[in-house]
Formats: sequence, C-alpha cells, structure tokens
Amino acid sequence: MEQLSDVHHFEAISRAGAELLERDAIMRFWYLSGSARRISEWDVANCAGPFERFLRSFDYSILGFEISPIPAFSVVLLFAIHEQDEYPALLCSAGASTDFCIALRSASSELVQTLSALALQAPRFESWMHAGKSITHLDHHMYYYADPKSGSRMAELLRTRAAGLPFRIESATSDPILDLLTAAGISLFVADITPPLLAHELTTVRAVSADLYPLVVGEEAGPFELIRSTERIKSPHPFP
Repeated sequence: MEQLSDVHHFEAISRAGAELLERDAIMRFWYLSGSARRISEWDVANCAGPFERFLRSFDYSILGFEISPIPAFSVVLLFAIHEQDEYPALLCSAGASTDFCIALRSASSELVQTLSALALQAPRFESWMHAGKSITHLDHHMYYYADPKSGSRMAELLRTRAAGLPFRIESATSDPILDLLTAAGISLFVADITPPLLAHELTTVRAVSADLYPLVVGEEAGPFELIRSTERIKSPHPFP
C-alpha cells in the first residue's frame, strides 16, 4: 500500500503506482533473485554527479542496479559502500521513473538523506545493537547494514553479484506509468483520501495492488513466498 499527495489527481495516482512497482522490484531482486542490470560509473556521474561527489568525499563508492521488470520503466537500486568499513558501512536507496536519469538522481539524493539520518541516529543504532539487533521496524533494516561487520560482508556479496551482470541497455518511453502497469497486467486499486479542506490545493490517494509484493518489514509476517524462497539473499533486505 502506498499513500502520496500531489496537486493533480492523475499525477498522485501515477506516483503511488511507481512507488508500489519500486518496492515490488526490490523485493524480487532480494528474495527471488530477480533480473537486474548493472549501472555504470558513467551513468552515476552523468545523472547524479553532485550526489556521487558528495558521497565520495566521505569515502563512499556507489554500486547500482537497474531492476525493473517492466521495459522502458526504470527502477534503480543503489548502495553506498564505505571504503574503510566504518559506520554507517552500507547505505541503500531506490528511485523509479519512466526517465532513467530521474530515477537515478532520486535514488542518489535518497542515499545522501540516508547517510544524514544515520549520522543523527548513531545513539539509537548503538542501543539497537546492545538490545540484540532484532529486526521489527524498517529502521532496523537500515541499522543492520550500517553495522560495519554485516555491511562489509553484504558489500562483498553485492559486488560479486554485480560482476556477473550485463550493463543496462538504454530505453525510454513517453507512455504514462499507469499505461505501463496496465500493459503488464498489473492491477491498481486507488482510494482518494484527500481532506475536504485541502481538496482545492492537492490530491492524496492510497493505492494497493494484489499483483505486486509489499515491502517486507522484519521477517516474521511474510509474504512467506519471499521469506522462504530458496533463491533469496540469506540476510534481511537493507531498504529503509
């Protein structure tokens, strides 16, 4: 389920659909060994140079995957890896758009935001570590890989996976995201929950799809076809 607001009703629904597709693609990549293409360093520098340079100034390198199951729609999954294995050791973010550069730029901006968040949450991270590192909240997924021990181990696994992948192939479309979802046979159910007092300023919708996987939070409640998959990466996903 995803809730988003926008000035225009159609745009709000489109953004909610893109968020649902982004989360589904991440879950398929992590738990079902979903298809992926490697993103080149040139793409990162070309589309998100300022963010890449900022992260590099803190000793982070970026490893990127394009993981969308729908042609001409980009879902970018990025990891920032600290070269000295210091806290926070591994950061994760994602972006989705019909424009690859916009998706990559969005994901890169989110990496910077995640780094800032973790820098401010160091005391909470330490408390979580001392309490046993249980994963019951999305923040805990982020903390798990901020830990230098598990973060550096996962970075090595991701680099190995990336080394065996082809680089992404350029594709583009002017088709709206809702048309792409329909063409792929993906249903989308939407409720307009805009407060009446704000209806003249924005539109807020809540969207859900029975054809897309939700974001796993912890690994106690499923979806169990993901959690119990024999193809999965044997650690919880890092997406915050």
